[in-house]
Amino acid sequence: MEPENTLQALLALWDELPTLLGRAWVELYPEVEALIVRLQSATDLGERALLTAELALKFRPYPQARQRLRQAVQEIDRHRGATTRLGGKGLESQTPAWPDLLTRARQLVNPPVVTRYTDIAAPRSLAVGRRGVITVGLTRAPAPESEQARPLEAQLGQFLTVYLHSLPQDFEIIGESVKRLPIEPETDTEPTVFYIKGLSLGRKELRLDFYQAGAPIGAVHLLVEVTKETLPEEQLQALTALMTAGGPYAPPPDLDIRVTTRVQEGQTTLEYVLHSPNGAVEFHHQPVKGEAIKGSPEAYQAHQMRKIEALADGRDIDGHPLTPQEVEDKLRAIGHLMYEELFSDEMRSAYRQFRDEAHSLQITSDEPWIPWELIRPYDGSDPRNIIDDDFMCARFQMTRWLAGRGGGAGKIQVRRAVCVEAAQGLPARPLPYAQEEQQHLADLAALTGVEDLSPNPATGSAVGALLDGGKIDLWHFAAHGNVSLDHPNESAIILADGRALRAEDIHGRRQTHIACDKPLVFLNACRVGQQGWSLTRLGGWAAAWVDRSRCGAFVGPLWSVNDRLAYEFARIFYDTLREGQTIGRAVQAARERVRSLAPDNPAWLAFSVYAHPNARVTFGNGQ
Repeated sequence: MEPENTLQALLALWDELPTLLGRAWVELYPEVEALIVRLQSATDLGERALLTAELALKFRPYPQARQRLRQAVQEIDRHRGATTRLGGKGLESQTPAWPDLLTRARQLVNPPVVTRYTDIAAPRSLAVGRRGVITVGLTRAPAPESEQARPLEAQLGQFLTVYLHSLPQDFEIIGESVKRLPIEPETDTEPTVFYIKGLSLGRKELRLDFYQAGAPIGAVHLLVEVTKETLPEEQLQALTALMTAGGPYAPPPDLDIRVTTRVQEGQTTLEYVLHSPNGAVEFHHQPVKGEAIKGSPEAYQAHQMRKIEALADGRDIDGHPLTPQEVEDKLRAIGHLMYEELFSDEMRSAYRQFRDEAHSLQITSDEPWIPWELIRPYDGSDPRNIIDDDFMCARFQMTRWLAGRGGGAGKIQVRRAVCVEAAQGLPARPLPYAQEEQQHLADLAALTGVEDLSPNPATGSAVGALLDGGKIDLWHFAAHGNVSLDHPNESAIILADGRALRAEDIHGRRQTHIACDKPLVFLNACRVGQQGWSLTRLGGWAAAWVDRSRCGAFVGPLWSVNDRLAYEFARIFYDTLREGQTIGRAVQAARERVRSLAPDNPAWLAFSVYAHPNARVTFGNGQ
């Protein structure tokens, strides 16, 4: 068995590996990546053969993957043998040379950065019952007539999955609603075509969600006026989304829950789409009806945060003292009620299907109000099979992402880090464990060869200079913070000189630096994970770092957290990452630790994490 044929077969099967291996691919992938990196530097053919054989052996314990790889190698061997019997003509083109194979392998694990644009054309209006056409392509330059340009992220040498959906009463999607678009290195792609039929009159919305390697990376909204009759002159609308292609690969999550909000007749309705990229659960872009929100989402969010912060102090919302058991019961009540209110009958049925099969879970949402971490499923509708589960963020390796602006980094390599410790010497209550956090990160940097650029003191000018300079892979803040739900972009972190760093201060070139660096951002300050609406879009710290700046990952608490417990969460989170675990597992481990220390305190539930759940963080120059 020729080693180059083995490598060629493995690369050809790359997109099948998540399905063939399931969640085992999450643990196996770092080993495969390390061998591919070693292959890049191997010049001796004997060494390449040994490394390729070692790669093939990695799949031996997995029957489906082993059999599929063997079949692919045999097919390549047969094809090569047939070519040889014909005199060798065309052999080189049929069996790629080592440099070509190694380039392809490098593009799969860490694709180079390129720029592409989606070229979308759709009708502005459509007569009810008449078929309409939507085309979606990828180009190297934006269409001159495009109406919008939003950054997305993807990987060169791969493909995008495009999913078109709408409310079932608005449009019928004729034929396939899921298509693939390859990312070509030198050319524009041929557009793919969707067919729609308007079912009800009025201005209706369709959504195009873009996925790559199983993870959501962006969304585009289309508005089409459905009319009684065909208009004399039909016009097309053109929409473009700028795509920054490239970045490290991460195995896809077991389940992505896409949450959308639609406003109809002044009422907000939740809709879900469930998709299991690796086949862990039998959901393939499955739409699930949600619930209508009858009250004020903003008031709901504010009320929930007040209740939780009261419980953190051992009180109910009216100020009455509670025993630890009563606090735990109140927390369960909040989680159970959220499950009842947010999960429709269809969604509860879906939960029964994925609760035992999915381990890693990502919630991709375009709303700022719902603390998904607090949902605790309880369903007694079937007395023979009562569901009484833990909080979702404890049961699953669960992360979030904001829809529409790229995706979380597949891997973050930390070479330069900053810890902004600004909790001493201020009029506000001191945070003694903030210094412990800074010391822990300083020790981690020293042990792993990370350059520590932490400012001392962390004044407004010092932090501003670091933001202006960029090239930071880890931003950690240990300070006092607060949120303004009325003006979310004025949410603040108080620095050592008393000045406030606000969400609105992450702007301009600072955003550009963050988008290039894709850092891990951990804001260990009170309430910084909360969001709200600014004038036209999401505001707050998560929106500033994730939505507008496209960082690699973001962690922040939704409410005030005890200083010691906040330190413990950060310590376990970083230590677990250093062990090579995924972000999803590191967050789960940190929650478990804080919960064990204070089971009656909701601190372990507070942290909201925006990341790819199967991404990894490495420190220094290690793989």
